[in-house]
Amino acid sequence: MSINPITRTMLLTAAILSCVVVRAQDAFVRKSDKPNVLIKVAACSVSSVRDKSIKFDCTAKAAEACNGKAKCELPIGANLTDNRDIDPVGPPSVRRLGKIVAVSYKCGDTTARRGPYEQNDNATLTLDCQ
Repeated sequence: MSINPITRTMLLTAAILSCVVVRAQDAFVRKSDKPNVLIKVAACSVSSVRDKSIKFDCTAKAAEACNGKAKCELPIGANLTDNRDIDPVGPPSVRRLGKIVAVSYKCGDTTARRGPYEQNDNATLTLDCQ
């Protein structure tokens, strides 16, 4: 018994498509089996480069912005210090310089650290658990 060419092509196409669908379903199941790991900020500090004793704990601010997300762009400007200059010595042009931000956070059992970076109202720090 011979199969006409059109039927053979349709059967071959159906077989290929069923393999593609099975692979797509398999990939979807594997991706959803992966636990969703989210950010938990462990510590955040802004400190003066000039005077090591001047520190500001910004953990609550960073946690408010990033906890429970898989990826977060944390602004690292004066927002972390309640819009205050923690080391207001010298003229305003110099005061902007000399503060650094460091953040530690957890992604499940993994701990990551970002910083120190200069405090800057135009910069963000990426925290990522992906």
